[in-house]
Amino acid sequence: GQAPSGHRVCQPHDQIPHHHHRDHHHRDPRPVPIDRDNYHRVQPGPPAPQPRRLTVELILEKHGGRVAVSCRQGYDEAVASVCRSIPGAVYDGYTRRWTVPDGAVADVSRALKSTRDATVEVIAPVPMVLRALAVVGQLERAAAKAEADGSGSGFGGGNE
Repeated sequence: GQAPSGHRVCQPHDQIPHHHHRDHHHRDPRPVPIDRDNYHRVQPGPPAPQPRRLTVELILEKHGGRVAVSCRQGYDEAVASVCRSIPGAVYDGYTRRWTVPDGAVADVSRALKSTRDATVEVIAPVPMVLRALAVVGQLERAAAKAEADGSGSGFGGGNE
């Protein structure tokens, strides 16, 4: 079964349809020009540049009740502009770091994560987590105490 298909290879001009070239004269070979005035409405606009990826560590300072905002990639304008928006934030030229009052940590963290200029991974200080857990522990102890005092009637259930 090979012979019939094999003999056509010798005549390459057979494979090229001759009417192919004539066809183009009916259609305008140039692409349809896009009207400049509506170009910006047609296009979604230039693609946004990929946001930078930053890692920002919030470091609880040992004194003064302040938290240092340390960007692993070095000084970054996105981080700086977030810090500038926080009341009480201070830039330390010596350590080249921003510090914020430790009460503003949640605000800083939220603002860094929502900045449009970069994708920020925020690493929060462990002592804050411990402090939060301590608060939860106090609340739980208070609830347990209230229950023991008999004032938390809803908690008991099986007292009768």
